[in-house]
Amino acid sequence: MKTVPDKKYPNMYRVEWPDGVLSADFYNKTRAKEHLLKIQAEMRSSIQSTMPLRASRKPVGAFK
Repeated sequence: MKTVPDKKYPNMYRVEWPDGVLSADFYNKTRAKEHLLKIQAEMRSSIQSTMPLRASRKPVGAFK
């Protein structure tokens, strides 16, 4: 995913998805970057929430 300049409106940007589709909305450069980071963080958290827990459930070290 990346930000790309809008062809019709100068100084405005859209978010391009990995498959090449552009976002329906456009933003100034700062807002486009913020939007991109938010989407990427949500994607990471949804992937991590579906992964099985691999850590020990018993207290270890200083937490015994």
